[in-house]
Amino acid sequence: MVDYNGSYTLVSSDNFDEFLKAMGASAVMRTAAQVGKPTIHVSVSGDHWKLRQTTKLSSTSMEFDVGVPRHLSAPGGASVTSVITKERDRLIEKRTGADKNPETVREFTSSQLKVTLKVDDVVCVRVFQKQ
Repeated sequence: MVDYNGSYTLVSSDNFDEFLKAMGASAVMRTAAQVGKPTIHVSVSGDHWKLRQTTKLSSTSMEFDVGVPRHLSAPGGASVTSVITKERDRLIEKRTGADKNPETVREFTSSQLKVTLKVDDVVCVRVFQKQ
């Protein structure tokens, strides 16, 4: 069984700019999103998860219980619903309620976190190394 708790630092990112374009992000937003090397801090207790992503410029966090819908505000102000399910060592997040509803799969191994982002026909893969 994989120990999910810990910190994971970005080591590779494929197609991130195209993903952000497909999501409707402006050139300024895309540039800002790609500055720095994010680290994701993961804390798990049973079905309760906390994920915090930090860079030198910003910090974002999300907290959720597996299988329980969350209501969020998307960029642009749309109200969306997010549900995260767990299949073995993968967290699968599906959103509904916005013009663009990305799917995010977070797949854990003993040494890495692979995040696959999908919207429309655009797929982005970001790999984080466990510290």
